[in-house]
Amino acid sequence: MRSILGISAVVVVVASLVLMRNAIVPSCIGVKDGKLAPIPGYLNAVSSQTEQARHKVEPMPFKSNLEETQKAILKALERFERIELRKVEGPYIHALSKSGLFGTSDDIEFYLDANEGVVHFRSAPRLYTFNKDASRDRYEQIVALY
Repeated sequence: MRSILGISAVVVVVASLVLMRNAIVPSCIGVKDGKLAPIPGYLNAVSSQTEQARHKVEPMPFKSNLEETQKAILKALERFERIELRKVEGPYIHALSKSGLFGTSDDIEFYLDANEGVVHFRSAPRLYTFNKDASRDRYEQIVALY
């Protein structure tokens, strides 16, 4: 009986830690010196600012100006049921996607680089997930709607 209680306690503690980590916004997100944060080592993280081929996606071209580009991105994000906008600050957009049975969170970021005329993209899960194509699939859907 003690072993069942011990195992149950461990399961509760681990589940609590996982849920807390999933709920906390990572400190590394945002733009620093024109760069989005490096991607974590998860299989399904993608970025337009990485040199790692399996994680690389292309930046999106600007629309006519920063305002039109931002509007187009926000309009594309509105089309997703499980994506909620978290922050729009100048040339930076942060959204959160929740998916799966446990509502795992993926941070989605855009940096509108007016100097280069492109939109840099980063999508990374807060927890390891086994769906290695989730972020890339989401990126492709966003690009199609953009």
